[in-house]
Amino acid sequence: MANKFVPFLLPLLIIHPVSGQNPQAHGEYNIEHPNLPTMLENGSVSEDSFWEDFQYESYEDFASKWITPKPQVEGNDFEYYPGQWRLEEAYLVPGFRKDLSLVLGSSEQRSLIARKLPKVISTNQNATLVIQYEVKLQKKLECGGAYMKLYPPTDKDLTTYNFSTPFELVFGPDSCQPYTNEVRLVLKRTNPITGLSQEKYLQGAPQSKLNSPLSHLYTLILDAENQYYEIRIDGKVNKSGSLLQEGLFDPPLSPPKTIPDSQSFKPDAWDDRPMIPDPDAKKPEDWNEDEPLHIPDPKRTKPVEWDESIPEYIIDTQAQKPLWWNEEKDGKWVPPSIKNPSCHSPQGCGKWKPRLVKNPKYRGHWNPPQIPNPNYQGEWKPKMIDNPDYFFDETPALLENDIGIIVFDLWSTSTDTLFDNIYVGHSVEEAEKLGNMTFLPKLRLEKKELKMQEPEVQGISKPTMPESGTSGNLFDILFEKVLSGFSLLDDLVKGIIFGIGLLIVVALTAIVLIKIMLMTPDSESAKVAQRPSKISKAAEKTQKVEPLSEKSAGKSLRSSNAGAVENNAHSTGSVLDEEPEGSTLLSRKVIPLKSDEDYEEELEISVLEENDDDRK
Repeated sequence: MANKFVPFLLPLLIIHPVSGQNPQAHGEYNIEHPNLPTMLENGSVSEDSFWEDFQYESYEDFASKWITPKPQVEGNDFEYYPGQWRLEEAYLVPGFRKDLSLVLGSSEQRSLIARKLPKVISTNQNATLVIQYEVKLQKKLECGGAYMKLYPPTDKDLTTYNFSTPFELVFGPDSCQPYTNEVRLVLKRTNPITGLSQEKYLQGAPQSKLNSPLSHLYTLILDAENQYYEIRIDGKVNKSGSLLQEGLFDPPLSPPKTIPDSQSFKPDAWDDRPMIPDPDAKKPEDWNEDEPLHIPDPKRTKPVEWDESIPEYIIDTQAQKPLWWNEEKDGKWVPPSIKNPSCHSPQGCGKWKPRLVKNPKYRGHWNPPQIPNPNYQGEWKPKMIDNPDYFFDETPALLENDIGIIVFDLWSTSTDTLFDNIYVGHSVEEAEKLGNMTFLPKLRLEKKELKMQEPEVQGISKPTMPESGTSGNLFDILFEKVLSGFSLLDDLVKGIIFGIGLLIVVALTAIVLIKIMLMTPDSESAKVAQRPSKISKAAEKTQKVEPLSEKSAGKSLRSSNAGAVENNAHSTGSVLDEEPEGSTLLSRKVIPLKSDEDYEEELEISVLEENDDDRK
């Protein structure tokens, strides 16, 4: 399935790093695309045929022939056909330059555009009707149609024409997977007896091929003389045969010959029971139908701790009657019950009941066994009568009216879909000539442009694929799927996603910076953090003295404790106000400390050194 989208993905994977637009939208291509040849611009067809190539000198000239209806109100100020149409060149994998086409300019809106034919296309007994036109996608189509409708002639203004009137024929691609993906063919057929019209849908239609940016040529041939049809895609026959083949259309082209008699009713004595209860069977004497399905477990006894004097549920005394309660209408208000909070027994409270178990004596209701019904008459069916509305449609290829209007009435999730080189006439050879003159040269240029976008053609090494039967790297697979999906989105959606991603990056960056600022100590705390290294050097100096006498040892211990006062002086409340006897104060520092309390805290650090006399 993924291989089907490869041709579509190649041109779309080239994404502009800033705007998210495809560079081909700005005229950046890999090959030289020549202008539309003059012979194509001056092409002509027979008088009883119609060909539209959309090579108009101005948009005004185009808009004078291709009409969009005026907004019609349906519901609450809803424009019935709000979609827009344009006249543009192809920008994605184009063929010729200056080759204008009809472009669907709106997505997810019903869009309609129509043109009256300069000359009515007649449909007589021996005529062959040929319909042919091109469709080209420039954005991935998820759901939408690209089919064409043919209407009978009218003298009414198309700006106010009611396009809900029955059409003569519908032909063209329609894709809304997984529901439909086909080249649609719908014939309108009217029952001459009832006068009712029905739309007949071709069954087993070929696939639409709306899965690549290449142009596709769709051709329908209806041979009224032989009742033969043919559907071609890109000049190749995809489906053909007799229109009279049974089951080809749904509903069928011809109604059934016989129908059930609506006045026929099943007789009361008709026995359509294939099996009946055995009338000779009797219920066994030991069969007790009164035994219940479940009974209390006889092996269970009430726990000793179970307190039945305490009710399990009590009235909620905190509940209040709702303000909206009307006792005249709603009756007397009763507060709800709640679980008794006084029920503190670990085994439970309230009335004790043993759990239920399946009753081994249960047998249920007795039913006699079934035997074949000796009086069985089979399934009753109403009798069949001749269908009064029956007729045999022997000329489905012959349309009921001439063709006077070409209409595109579409709804699509994709914009920028192109329609070009519309032909409606009677000559298969003429349609083939136009296809060879317009479609094939264009398709060759498109394929060449698409080929040049392949990595190996551009000199890019093709990534090594995993061997058959092995799974690739999960991250690579997910990344490829995400990138492929992103590349196929509309530019507006890409911009929204890019903006959301940018906001997420900015938010995460701000959070990280705030955390760093909160974790960074202030300047005063940094100084405190650096001082222990200096003090430790002085402390090492005091620890290098020789052993002392008991008296001097006490003094030394006292001075050592004073040297370590940075950790506990404030917490114990012993502050060194003056030098101890026999010691010299090397340094003293008082550091104010931050505190959450209402009073200030200070840390006093003193470093002492014993005098030489005390050592002796």
